[in-house]
Amino acid sequence: MLNSGTEFDLSSGKGSATYVPTDLAAKRAYRDQVLVGRRYTFEDDELPSQDDLEPLLQAAFARLTRKRLEVGFSKHTVTYVACGDDYFARVPMFARVPMNGGELKIQRGGPTEDAEPCVTFATDPRLLARILKGPRFAHWNNAEIGSHIRFDRRPDNFDRALYHCMNFFHA
Repeated sequence: MLNSGTEFDLSSGKGSATYVPTDLAAKRAYRDQVLVGRRYTFEDDELPSQDDLEPLLQAAFARLTRKRLEVGFSKHTVTYVACGDDYFARVPMFARVPMNGGELKIQRGGPTEDAEPCVTFATDPRLLARILKGPRFAHWNNAEIGSHIRFDRRPDNFDRALYHCMNFFHA
């Protein structure tokens, strides 16, 4: 076993330092005393309205389409991006993003159980607004790495090319 920043010499069979087990109690204390009080930058943003998001979604779709065509990606899979709620109906709103041509549609409700193959991306609407504004504000890849996106894949197959293309879904 090695700690971060240490090395193992294959010729001598020895590590550069003795392994020190992780102190889980110290990690929990740090989480509970330090991290619990920190907020993400986007949490101070106002919740975007559908009127705020729709032009960003349209511009992002145009950019995604250009990139998708440039790399030759076309799949029957549809991406759904959760984009808040219909205020009056209290129904979740989704951007339906086809990955084989077609048009972006903003719709009430996401995919049904018998829908075509799809991937749903859901994140805080404030973070979504930043992502849609472009990488200077936030990026899909960073949000994914930070576990800020919930994914629902039907069927549950990972398609690297689809996720690569989605990195270009911003204005």
